[in-house]
Amino acid sequence: MNRTASVVYGVLSNVHVSPALELKDTGKYGLGVFAREDIETGQILYDEAGADRTYFTRTAILNHPRTDYMRTFSYVIGTNTYYSGTPEDVTRDITNFMNHSCDPNAWFDSDSRMRARRPIRKGEEVVCDYATFESEISFHRGLRCACGSEQCRGILTGTEYRDYNFRRKYEGHLSSYLTELSHGPSYYDDRLYVRDGRIGPGVYAMDRIEAGTVLVCYSGRIVTGRELSAYPERYRRYNFQVGPDLFQVPLSDVRELPDFINHACEPNSGLSDSITITALRAIEAEEEVTMDYATFNSGKVQWDTDNFECECGCPGCRGSFRSDDFRKKDVQARLLPYFSPYLKRMVEQNTGECSG
Repeated sequence: MNRTASVVYGVLSNVHVSPALELKDTGKYGLGVFAREDIETGQILYDEAGADRTYFTRTAILNHPRTDYMRTFSYVIGTNTYYSGTPEDVTRDITNFMNHSCDPNAWFDSDSRMRARRPIRKGEEVVCDYATFESEISFHRGLRCACGSEQCRGILTGTEYRDYNFRRKYEGHLSSYLTELSHGPSYYDDRLYVRDGRIGPGVYAMDRIEAGTVLVCYSGRIVTGRELSAYPERYRRYNFQVGPDLFQVPLSDVRELPDFINHACEPNSGLSDSITITALRAIEAEEEVTMDYATFNSGKVQWDTDNFECECGCPGCRGSFRSDDFRKKDVQARLLPYFSPYLKRMVEQNTGECSG
């Protein structure tokens, strides 16, 4: 965006901005941050550790009266959490106008502090790589890069952190959120994201996803029922039964996106094998991705989260979920092809007799 005479640009209180930085018109894409003097490698460019920031959910930004502005000046903080602000907020901190480059001369060494990556000459634009803090949920996803460097990637996808070579290039300089995501062992389609819904957090599609698309591939370790009982609640809650006394539990202590997939009695996704979830039909943009938990729960384990009153709101809602719902005739009639391999074997061997 371009500078106007009526706007005063400054520095937010409690944010340290190097006096070596100034705001100027780039002549290419609006305003940018420039070096008013030579800057040495490692020099602190700004530190906002003491800043009082306001954070927003994706829905709040999309529904904001100034949504275009809010999207332009947003960046990802965490799961469904963004920093952004109104013109009054943004213009109080010139560093909000720092532009992207695929070969930056500045980078973060913590979530709040940026340093010079290499020597920066007087008059040179100070730029950072947005992909070091933006994920799939970024409002800058799809941005066409104009950095002109030999390393230009062309488009900002929000999935750069998944690439091993990218992580090596920026080791120690990714945001803590991207570092956490990169340690997550499961795969998920980059059009999925977590946000609050009618009954709490859930997984939603940012764009239309066609039937048959692989949505998630789980990973985990296999443990016995006795071992499972000794695990913390998170591991017991997100288990898949894969054998008579064998369960797959998460590898990571961090709750991953697949862990937020909610139950529905008429789901739009299901298992195609023991670890892969695919779309059973086309899933529209902003539609919640759901599974029927009966397709992978045999009733052998009985934790607090295995039996609950259902609030899915589907026309065919069963009203409640019980851990042995896979035995129900209507559930098997509709969803048997999407049962986990272990439950399919139980049904085929008549050990999962149908009930009404």
